[in-house]
Amino acid sequence: MKPTAYTLQPETQKHIGKIPAGCVDGAAMEFGRMQNEPLLIGLDGMLRYAKAHEHAFGSTLAEDCFLGPCFLQVVKGYRDLLNGNGAAANEIELITDSKSNGALEGLFWDCLAAAGYTEETADL
Repeated sequence: MKPTAYTLQPETQKHIGKIPAGCVDGAAMEFGRMQNEPLLIGLDGMLRYAKAHEHAFGSTLAEDCFLGPCFLQVVKGYRDLLNGNGAAANEIELITDSKSNGALEGLFWDCLAAAGYTEETADL
């Protein structure tokens, strides 16, 4: 199988597309997208993982007593990291961020939903 370039999940693209053009948040997210901001790629990858798990096994990660808690711990960790600047911004000492916290927060909730979690079952 020939490798292909990574494509963001449709849900991720939707969150990015909601950011108004020309604003600081939009510029930060565009920079992060172009620089493969690890928090963006990581959350997008977790969303992809949750969808692939359900596709392969016909059940959500929330129903898996081993993988579910691991998944939940990882996505909660990504959410916590949103409190700092993105890696792409830090690498060049940019005084603005390299991500949109609002877009990535939305992506966090999409990850939970795709994995079969709710705010209550994720203990948030």
